[in-house]
Amino acid sequence: MFAFKGILTGGGLLIILFVLGGMGGGDVKLLAALGAWLGPGAVLQIFIYGAAAGAMIAIFLVIFKKKKITLMRIWNDLVFFSITGKKIPLSGHENGFPYSIAIATGFIIYVIKDINIFNC
Repeated sequence: MFAFKGILTGGGLLIILFVLGGMGGGDVKLLAALGAWLGPGAVLQIFIYGAAAGAMIAIFLVIFKKKKITLMRIWNDLVFFSITGKKIPLSGHENGFPYSIAIATGFIIYVIKDINIFNC
């Protein structure tokens, strides 16, 4: 039951973004697997740390790589999906980054901060 709750929590946190096309299925499965392994409380913390890491990565890409990540595009996609139930076809290029890097960074922060491996 512990692992099942972790899978539901981890997968549930990212499933909406996957359905809307803003995230790949591997990212959802990664967070669900971490939830099965560590439980719902830990995966929620990893998600929060990963979201902070993802925001920092996005800011870095916008400032230094001149990538456009427009909130208006995300809003338009959300409205279109809620009205029609269909995803907007993607253009030839994506303006994103692999979110698994942010999830992995959140996991590392969780291990260092919350498990406190250095004071065993």
